[in-house]
Amino acid sequence: MGQVYGIGESWITSDCYQCVCMEPFGVGCCDQGAKPVDYPDWCELIRKPGSCTSVAVMRANHKLPCLWGRDSLRPAAVPAPKSTYYI
Repeated sequence: MGQVYGIGESWITSDCYQCVCMEPFGVGCCDQGAKPVDYPDWCELIRKPGSCTSVAVMRANHKLPCLWGRDSLRPAAVPAPKSTYYI
């Protein structure tokens, strides 16, 4: 037999759903894990071990984070702009 919860009690399941025992409806659950959205094709989502957080990583190497967006990725031949200061 599984765990018994009282009316109004909540819990997080092993697959990262937060559930609550409701009357008269029974149990309601929602996905609890935070997930990035709108990431490029060369990335994929993986869940951090032991947590409900997902991160975007490079498909070719899951040890590397997926960086995208403005100023995040630059072609190797184009150096980053340098700031000029006048005193």
